[in-house]
Amino acid sequence: MKKNNMMKLTIYQVDAFSQQVFKGNPAAVCPLREWLADEVLLNIANLYLTCFLRSCFAVTF
Repeated sequence: MKKNNMMKLTIYQVDAFSQQVFKGNPAAVCPLREWLADEVLLNIANLYLTCFLRSCFAVTF
C-alpha cells in the first residue's frame, strides 16, 4: 500500500480591484518557507491565479 504524503499550506485569497469580499478578481497568495518542486507549484497554480512568496531574509523572533 502506497503512503499518501500530504502537506499543509496556507493559501490566502486576495480580491483585487474590489473592496468587497468575493468580488473583483480573486487571486491566491501562498507564502512558502522554502521553494517546492515545480510540479507541486504548477498543481497549486492550476487551481488559482497564484502568487508564491518566499522570504530571502532569515527572520528570527
